[in-house]
Amino acid sequence: MKKRIKYASVLAAVVLIATCLYFGSPSLQRARALAQQDGGSAGADRLVWERTLGSVPGQMLRVTVANPGETREPPPLFFLCKVLDQNGVVVFQSARREVPARHFRYEDINFEDLGGVVGEPGTGRRQVMIQVSIQAARGGRTSNVESSLEVINTDTGATAFPIYLEDVQISSFQTSGH
Repeated sequence: MKKRIKYASVLAAVVLIATCLYFGSPSLQRARALAQQDGGSAGADRLVWERTLGSVPGQMLRVTVANPGETREPPPLFFLCKVLDQNGVVVFQSARREVPARHFRYEDINFEDLGGVVGEPGTGRRQVMIQVSIQAARGGRTSNVESSLEVINTDTGATAFPIYLEDVQISSFQTSGH
């Protein structure tokens, strides 16, 4: 009986420590990626990922998308960023950006761009959800796209917190175009 209690106590301690480390880490939630069919672009892949996080004055969010262009005649990729507040209202939307093969492009979202989000008392922290939609041109694939989200200190230019889409398990698909 003492062995069972000791075993249960050790197991509970390990679970408690693992939970504390997980929730105490700077990355509380992994970015989620979803393969979606886009009815308006027959034959093209579309990848959507989202992440919730907070930003404080003096920080900027940067979304970067790279198109490795691994086929013989690689088509371009396109991406669009949206930022939603805690009520699901879009408070920022970028222009649709083209990423030529073997290039990368980025979109900066400044703290001031989040003016429609109510900040937390004391810190001014603004909690948001970022959605990034990446679409391949007709005949292209999003399965090898590389992208990241960085929280950048605007005073120093240093990356305070990087998040990579490669950390997410995703299975992209190609629509049939029917």
